[in-house]
Amino acid sequence: MAPNAEEERRLVERVNRRGEINFWIGSSLPFSGYYADISTRGIYIETIHPAPEGTRLRMRFTLPGHDRIIETEGVVIWSDCPMGMGVRFLPLPQDAYTAIKEFKLETQLH
Repeated sequence: MAPNAEEERRLVERVNRRGEINFWIGSSLPFSGYYADISTRGIYIETIHPAPEGTRLRMRFTLPGHDRIIETEGVVIWSDCPMGMGVRFLPLPQDAYTAIKEFKLETQLH
């Protein structure tokens, strides 16, 4: 049986760090916000413009203390207006996956 949402959240450790993020829905102008929680599976975006559940979006962000820009896509799995939204990454590019995984390890050491 597949894990429910709460069980799935616990399968992958998340990093509780804050950073700026831009995101686009279709060909829209960019929306901006902050992320406050990230893992190799997804990200929580704090924004007053959360997209509805099921919306596909593009994202661009950097990890705190790093210069490399991560660009990827995801799907909104939950939305809470005006607080934010939980986004599941669509398959991450390998370099983005590695960067997030290494960032997680760095934060555990500090």
